[in-house]
This record gives sequence, C-alpha cells and structure tokens, in this order.
Amino acid sequence: MNVRTLMISIFLASAFFGPAEAHFVTGNDLLKNCTSTDKDTAYGQHSFCTGIIVGYYDMLTFLKSNCGDDSKKTAGQIEDVVVKYLKEHPAERSKPAASVSAIAISEAFKCLPRDESFSGRWPESNPQQ
Repeated sequence: MNVRTLMISIFLASAFFGPAEAHFVTGNDLLKNCTSTDKDTAYGQHSFCTGIIVGYYDMLTFLKSNCGDDSKKTAGQIEDVVVKYLKEHPAERSKPAASVSAIAISEAFKCLPRDESFSGRWPESNPQQ
C-alpha cells in the first residue's frame, strides 16, 4: 500500500468511525452551501457544494465502491442525490458531510464493494481506444 492510499484510507476511516467531534464540513454546512439563495454568495457556495460532493464521490469510488457507469452520471445528478438525502434525513445533518454523502451516494447508485482484485489505482488511460 503506498503512502497516498494509506493517508486517504486513514482520512475516510476517521470520517466514518471517529469519535464525536467537530469536523471541517458537516451535513448542515453542506446543505446550507448547496441551497443558498443569497445573490452575493450563492455562486461561490454552490461551486463549493458541487466540488466537495463530486470529490466525495470520486474518493468513494476510488477507494472501495463500484457505483456503475460514471459516463452516465453528471455532477448535478450526484449533487441532487446528496441534497435530497440531507433534506429527507435532518437527524443526519450534524454528521460529517463525507460520511453522509457516502451513504446517500451508495444508496442512490447502489454502489457495491469492489472485488478483491482492485489494485487501489486509477485505471491507466489508453488514448488509442
């Protein structure tokens, strides 16, 4: 296991299994940014929302899950899934945004654990295909 993979694993493990404590971003923070209508800040907040949710999706699929064909998903769809989950599960909003997003994404896209042969590396690009 390389250092990068180890560090990412530790980060995600702490987000899912750590003790109750303050986190960088909670579900409440995420929902606030994703649904802001303030004319002065909405664009920046929405960009933050989309970026962090897509980042959680990428991390989830990189580390452990197969969530289906990524070419058929848009950033907006992935964001919608997480926002819908946060709106429908208010008791979950105080939890870390990473863990709540992972649950929402896993349920919506029926993500499955990767098989044992997963190497933990991004697929090699082959531009000749």
